Amino acid sequence: MISLVILVTWLFFMFKNNSFKSFYPTQKIDIFKQFLLYFIIIFLSTTFYYSYMTGVKTYITSTYEDTEMIKDVALANKTSPFFSHGIKNYTIDNVNFPTPLNEWYCENKKENIDYTKVYYQFLDDEYQFYDLKIETRKLDDPIINSDYYQYNVYTERNDSTTTYYFKNEVQDITPYIKTIEPSYYNYSKQFYSSKTNTFDSNYYHNAYNLDYYENPIAYKKFEKQEELLNLNKAHYELLERNDQDEIKSILSNFLILSEKYKIRNNLNPEAWLFMVYQPENFKLKHIINDEKRFIEHDNLEYKDKLTPFEELYKDFKSEYYLESDSLGIVFENIDELKTKPIVSFEVHFYLWISFVIALLIMVFRLTGLKPLLFSIIATVILIIFASLVVVLFDYTISISNDLEYIIAYFAFIIGTTILGVTLFMSTKIKKQIAAIFINISFVGFVPYLILICAIITMHQKDNCRLIYEDYFYRKENCFQLLESLNPMLWSIIFLVIGFIFVYFFSKKILNWKAMPEG
Repeated sequence: MISLVILVTWLFFMFKNNSFKSFYPTQKIDIFKQFLLYFIIIFLSTTFYYSYMTGVKTYITSTYEDTEMIKDVALANKTSPFFSHGIKNYTIDNVNFPTPLNEWYCENKKENIDYTKVYYQFLDDEYQFYDLKIETRKLDDPIINSDYYQYNVYTERNDSTTTYYFKNEVQDITPYIKTIEPSYYNYSKQFYSSKTNTFDSNYYHNAYNLDYYENPIAYKKFEKQEELLNLNKAHYELLERNDQDEIKSILSNFLILSEKYKIRNNLNPEAWLFMVYQPENFKLKHIINDEKRFIEHDNLEYKDKLTPFEELYKDFKSEYYLESDSLGIVFENIDELKTKPIVSFEVHFYLWISFVIALLIMVFRLTGLKPLLFSIIATVILIIFASLVVVLFDYTISISNDLEYIIAYFAFIIGTTILGVTLFMSTKIKKQIAAIFINISFVGFVPYLILICAIITMHQKDNCRLIYEDYFYRKENCFQLLESLNPMLWSIIFLVIGFIFVYFFSKKILNWKAMPEG
């Protein structure tokens, strides 16, 4: 609002004096200088954001020091196995310690289980563990085909190779686990990672959601392997010590942490300890809700028939809740504000807004209000006309596969026509009509240039698909214009081209201005 007040006040006084109205001598460089000043003034009026963000970042950095945050995150990760937010987080397909469980794959889809070999069953879920065979191939290796995608359980890619993980032999995990029932021994997630600035939300892991199909191998065995394994080992050793006072101390400290960050809950150390402390293999016996609303509103109450997992969830459900996701969001926000640079990609948005507004002001100053309004109307009519033509083609000719080309080339033809008339015929048509062509070309040149680059990129992508059947895995071998550089770098390139165009196009505007009226 402050920016708007400043800009409107500035525009009011600026429009009172117009050098063109007063017939002052004006050169091409003078027009460009005016445009440059408009751009700078508008851009500077958007910089309140940066001073505000500087203040926020200073406050966050001084209030939440790094050493303190490291301790808080470590405590949250240490306590998270006791959050007890769902049964599915504690079943044996999650187990990740001791080794070699962290290197094995758990198959939990019934259609993929070999019932002639050892498998495990809890309620209506079945599990079978496999060791893995690993193969690494170069991206251009002809052996890479659909069979690899069909039979591998996990794929890891980098710039030049693809690593495939295949199920190998069925393994017996009985010597490594305490029980096949849900247990705190099986919990293997990391609540929050400062390295990736992410937390493991419980929102999509409700205990009674039977559509839970997330492949645990993706997050458990390959991502954050060392960090996650150390957490799992520390948790395993904590349960092995079976020290009631130690566990209570951890829970008490976490509740103090929750109060510090204003995380809503109705827990107390004694009640929480009673729910989680099960010396017999630390089996899960109680569910703590991750939101208060699940206590007041439970979808299970409206079901006629419950599945075995839903029945168990209903039996385990308590009246306690802990909004742990809120803590994860707090950690994310703090880390993001600390690490995020004050001047980042948002600056491109402000640069382009300033550029466009400066173009519109320049158009108004040079050609007047009437040509500007007619230019806006003409642009709207062209857009409507182009849309109708595309719809007509779509309904009369089967072009579903080529529709994007029809749209792009039709816009290119219109843009080329307008720019051609502006450059070569603006002095041969009526001055008011020429003003419309000049205004549209002045504002629309950069979008026209982006359209050309987009058309080239579209052709390059399609050519790449023709050369390589597996485009997703082979596109690194194809040069694609708009994808060859970072979008932020393209933004700067197009902006610089826009300024260069304004400088050279100023001569055309002067020629139009010198035309006689009528």
